[in-house]
Amino acid sequence: YTRTQLVNNFIQEPIGAEKYPTWMERTPMGRMAEVSDLVGAVVYLAAEASDMMTGADIVIDGGYLVWSRRLATRLLASLDQADEP
Repeated sequence: YTRTQLVNNFIQEPIGAEKYPTWMERTPMGRMAEVSDLVGAVVYLAAEASDMMTGADIVIDGGYLVWSRRLATRLLASLDQADEP
């Protein structure tokens, strides 16, 4: 998640306040991205150096995607073990 005014407003709402700790637990960097964290990717995409780049994702999420996948993999593995006789 990137800290924007919209996200800040959401965090002030009850549902956002409830979700925020989970987001932080699942983000290895321990913080939300700031808009300034996106600058390097934007500069790269605006530069000639990215001319051959097509159809790719540039993920700037502090490790959230990888960490969440890791948790899901662990959960699935534990479910598989529970199914064993």
